[in-house]
Amino acid sequence: MNPIVIFRVDGNQTIGIGHVKRCIVLACELKYQNINSVFLSSELTDNLKSELDTYALVYKMIDDNIPEIIQIHSTFQQYQNYQWKLVIDSDRKEYYSKEFQCSIRDLGIRLSIITFYSEPEYFADVILNQNIMALDQTYSVQPFTKKLLGPQYLIINQLFRRYLKKNEIRPFLKKKNHVLIYFGGADQNDRTSWTVELLQKLQNKPDHIHVVVSSTYPYLTSLKDLVKTSSIELTLYVDTDQMPYIMSQSKYSFTSGGLTMWELGIMNVLNFVIGLSNREVSSGAFCSKKGYCYYLGEKRFINDTSLIENIDHILLKEKENAAMVKSLNTLLNPDGIQEVCEAIIGLS
Repeated sequence: MNPIVIFRVDGNQTIGIGHVKRCIVLACELKYQNINSVFLSSELTDNLKSELDTYALVYKMIDDNIPEIIQIHSTFQQYQNYQWKLVIDSDRKEYYSKEFQCSIRDLGIRLSIITFYSEPEYFADVILNQNIMALDQTYSVQPFTKKLLGPQYLIINQLFRRYLKKNEIRPFLKKKNHVLIYFGGADQNDRTSWTVELLQKLQNKPDHIHVVVSSTYPYLTSLKDLVKTSSIELTLYVDTDQMPYIMSQSKYSFTSGGLTMWELGIMNVLNFVIGLSNREVSSGAFCSKKGYCYYLGEKRFINDTSLIENIDHILLKEKENAAMVKSLNTLLNPDGIQEVCEAIIGLS
């Protein structure tokens, strides 16, 4: 029997769109292998729905009046002659309970959880944490659980993988002094505009700034006004499909961390991380301590003057920065998605 994969995942302006984006990448890779999938969601932005439509991926919305496990099971029952695979990519606590995980498996559904957390006890068939932190964490799992931990299992989208196959990535020291600013789809506290303004005050100003936002970014009008007054040459991208190229042209970046950090590492870009969520703060601080990036802190706690001086100082340490970029790059596997798909569809 062929597998059918259901992705239980949400995306909105509060939690961002990264969970859904990651699952779209997985679903597209599975589709390439002639395996169909369905997205089951309680919240999806209009842009995410459009993207799912673009890739001809089926999605269904959760009915809040019906228990989720019933809706998951009833969706699978439409595919009686298939092997049932459920992939959950969410931080919602209920999915981490023993009751929920065991109930799913008792229905004959093989369960994979994409997670950031090592604290829960896992009863899933597969757990995936592609963050470097996972290599230093201990997970409580069952004898049958397969652990996919660390950047060996990166889920990098097809655009990046195609770009890497066709292009040689320039070493850090040979790159032009370009900066990328990208804080994901939502960026509710507007780190984007704040960073643009900070860079104007550097002594070692970049030659060019690339700013990437999505159409869900709530401050687009004011950002466009800021672009007009920038003393540095600046290009603004909205919902771009050119991210691999933009990263390849950049030497430095300012981001919230997350998957973007690993994509930047593959592209030999030095990353400055400014955190907001608990996940961003803990991951950024960990990677900074390991020497893979510079974690600058949370925006609300940062003194602008001190930060500008700190960044100016860091930018002068070219050889140290090159070594930092190289140390991260050697850990990353841009083809990790293939191993993830094999683990999911190989469940019996």
